[in-house]
Amino acid sequence: VHSNQLHHPPRCHSAMGANCSSAAPVELWEVDSMGNKVASKELLAYVKHELDHSLYWSPIAFEVNSAKLEESANAAIRPCAEILKRYDAVAVQIMVFTEEMPQIQATGLALQRAFAIQAKLSEFGCRNFTVPDAKGYTDNHGARVEMLPIEKPKAGQILDHLKETGKLQRSCDGCQQQ
Repeated sequence: VHSNQLHHPPRCHSAMGANCSSAAPVELWEVDSMGNKVASKELLAYVKHELDHSLYWSPIAFEVNSAKLEESANAAIRPCAEILKRYDAVAVQIMVFTEEMPQIQATGLALQRAFAIQAKLSEFGCRNFTVPDAKGYTDNHGARVEMLPIEKPKAGQILDHLKETGKLQRSCDGCQQQ
């Protein structure tokens, strides 16, 4: 087995569609324009599929209008942490959307929820670089959490942009997540 390929098919449910049965090898690494070894687009897509599958069957839930995780959140976040731990070279953007409310309130709540998810991921042993992305209320699809696997350099750029625009107000208290 070539060490730059992943041969395990994604774990899927038949309701997830025909793409789930692919057992084609996934290239793990590619070289960026600066000559750095980074996670391949194939690997990022594979990890996204795994995270989407996990969150589809077990969404992360919060108490109403609160950043306090519901009891069921552990059962939703732990599998995501396990997925990410298998791919420690992958960073993840934690996008949090809220129910309908004034945008300033929605963005603040979404940011606090993203921090709560970061803390739980860390508690479950996930050491991947994470970027909290408070989307707030943006559409009629309801409150939800989406995790987007990204390359570490891109994660750093997104984090810098969020800090520059004032969308990231809290500094991390000594953790490796920000």
